[in-house]
Amino acid sequence: MGIQLVQLDTRKRVSLAKIATANSYIVTTEPSGRMIFEPAVVMTELEAQLLGDSKLRKKIAARVEANVPTSPRRSRRPRIGSAA
Repeated sequence: MGIQLVQLDTRKRVSLAKIATANSYIVTTEPSGRMIFEPAVVMTELEAQLLGDSKLRKKIAARVEANVPTSPRRSRRPRIGSAA
């Protein structure tokens, strides 16, 4: 990627369109003024809990490996008014 000079506009904004590699970032500002942009992924608290559950992740991986559906398929009910 290398070093690039970017300049702020009159409203203190900068366009990252040409250099950004992600859509979301966590920005850390150091006392020196240096800003560090780290690509980030936003998820719900529930998603974080599920990803943190190693037993659940192992069960899911085993089912995927065995090609087992994660939930049983239900048969379709006939529509009201249609000939069965």
